[in-house]
Amino acid sequence: MDAIDVEEIANALADQTDYEHRWLIDPRTGEVAFWTSDLGIDGENQVELDELDLILIDPLPPYVWYQDMVDFSDGIRDRSAGSACAARWRARAHSGASRMRCTSNTPT
Repeated sequence: MDAIDVEEIANALADQTDYEHRWLIDPRTGEVAFWTSDLGIDGENQVELDELDLILIDPLPPYVWYQDMVDFSDGIRDRSAGSACAARWRARAHSGASRMRCTSNTPT
């Protein structure tokens, strides 16, 4: 467990960019590797993901991040504003809408 870099794993879980690059972990050593489609994992040699003896770290789905925002909203001192934001984040997590704001008249 000491060899595992929790911060690197957190970055990998949060990285929702694309599939041209991926994060992987070596199950034997706990080392996290970064793979790109054009430079592999060593920065010089292309290699296919299925050729590597590493485990993919898939990013967390968006609803997990929205739940974090709901939890944050629940902690807002202004209960009315917090409830309004939490309700909108919950709706966003279930709707898949592309953009969401609390509202322009909701205090932040």
